[in-house]
Amino acid sequence: MEQVSKTCLDPAELESALLDGACTMDPQELLRHWQSLRYQADQEAGLESEEEQRRRRWLSVRETWSGSYRLEGELDAEGGVTLKTALKGLLGPRRQNDERTPQQRRADALVELVRRRLDAGDLPERGGERPHLMLLAELSTLRLEPGSRLAELDWGPLVTGEGARRIGCDAALTPVLVGPGGDVLHVGRRSRSAPASLRKALNLRDRRCQWPGCMIPAQECQIHHRRHWADGGETSLANTILACARHHRQLHPENRRFQE
Repeated sequence: MEQVSKTCLDPAELESALLDGACTMDPQELLRHWQSLRYQADQEAGLESEEEQRRRRWLSVRETWSGSYRLEGELDAEGGVTLKTALKGLLGPRRQNDERTPQQRRADALVELVRRRLDAGDLPERGGERPHLMLLAELSTLRLEPGSRLAELDWGPLVTGEGARRIGCDAALTPVLVGPGGDVLHVGRRSRSAPASLRKALNLRDRRCQWPGCMIPAQECQIHHRRHWADGGETSLANTILACARHHRQLHPENRRFQE
């Protein structure tokens, strides 16, 4: 009723119609009933309300003091349904032995949605390069040598060598030689860990995630090295398989403690 003044509707008639609706409708149904009445009687008022909802949209992606990230926000109807539809497309039906909570599944689907957008390589350049996840790690970290340093994600959050190995299992590699004082002495040429020809061969050979019983198709999987390249493993057809994002974590023996 507080919004009636923004329309051409008669307050007395509207209140009677809403009271009748409230006898049989729950609050959300009543709200939609009001929105329908308003738009049918005054399209301009309905359009202005929709624009007000859109102007209220916001999103905060904030790094917490512990290094994780917290997402908060509000989307308008179109934006929210678009995101919800994309997440549902990635989630699919719940599979057997999937012990993740619904909230965890949605979180994983959102990250996978973003990862695929980055992998497509069609986002605007930043600093002369297409944006993607950047990992900075010493070779000793990737080899899990005692006393090695934590790796860095995008000059910020720290990750263990175990996490760095999984992230770097298939990546574009740029070797950098530094001196004892941390001075950069040489930057090598960037190269792909797995060339496009190998990816095509893996897609044809494996067809899906190679975790027993998993049916995630090849185009939605990541490349996993049976023996990590940091340990001398070759980036070859014999040493690589396809794995979905969820099972890729479990295929790394250094992360086996998380499976208990």
